[in-house]
Amino acid sequence: MQNGLMMIVGGPRFKPPATQISIVENCGLRRIGDLPFEFNYGACNTFKNEIKQEIALLCFHWDDKDACWNFNGNDVSVMGGSANNLTLRLPLRL
Repeated sequence: MQNGLMMIVGGPRFKPPATQISIVENCGLRRIGDLPFEFNYGACNTFKNEIKQEIALLCFHWDDKDACWNFNGNDVSVMGGSANNLTLRLPLRL
């Protein structure tokens, strides 16, 4: 859950949609965007940052077990791992 929306992020390794960002609505999924990387077999949870904004941390995925990505609903940025110091603006369709 992030900002009142239940989201599905990523998917199984080697199978699409490992980059998906989808929201659950009307007993189904609606894809709203894509991650800039494949997120599979990772862990995620939501937290509030220092300015009380709800963010999701996406961590420990199969291809970069040291990386954690911060997703605020619009932007995704890496917090560690091989792609350190990268921020990307995602074109989401809410």
